Amino acid sequence: MAIKRVLVLAVIFAASVSVSQSAVASDNMYKTANANWSCPDGSFGSGFCQTDNSTLTYYEQGSVNGAVGATVDLTMFDSYDGTDLNVTWIASPSYSGGAETDIIYQVSTSGFSGNTIGQTWCDDATTATKCDQEYVRFRAASYVDRELACHETGHAVGLTHGADAYPSESNTASELGCMETPDTGNNPYIESHNVSEINATY
Repeated sequence: MAIKRVLVLAVIFAASVSVSQSAVASDNMYKTANANWSCPDGSFGSGFCQTDNSTLTYYEQGSVNGAVGATVDLTMFDSYDGTDLNVTWIASPSYSGGAETDIIYQVSTSGFSGNTIGQTWCDDATTATKCDQEYVRFRAASYVDRELACHETGHAVGLTHGADAYPSESNTASELGCMETPDTGNNPYIESHNVSEINATY
């Protein structure tokens, strides 16, 4: 009887260890072991990194029409301002100096190929991890929905795709929220996991 009890307890313990390990969330905040590039002083396609502080200023260039601007604004204040980031829209951007506008949004087909509809990159790295100014470019106004605006903004503050998380996970894992890829339009929010990642970083 004692042997049976020990075996049953061993099976229960093994099952609980297995459940605990599978419940561990991936770290999808740049840098990770799978997203370990150095923050670039770059141009379109060169890569994103973390913004340089918790004060997050943003500006929409003239190519961003009213509908796209409204979508970006709603995303910024409905999702990102609910984190430890302090989000502020500014009317006059700064493109140089020590207090550059953190995210510059634009709409342009320039540089895009294949099925890519949004791209984020660092224009002015301050460290190997942090960026003073990031650009978000949407391929066309017609592609911009809440999920795409949330997704590219997520990259601008350092959130990765699932494959770049550590440990890596599916690019469509539910915990990724709007950071899933490809964009299905069905996940317009950053979700609680990404909120935790942002708050732990900033």
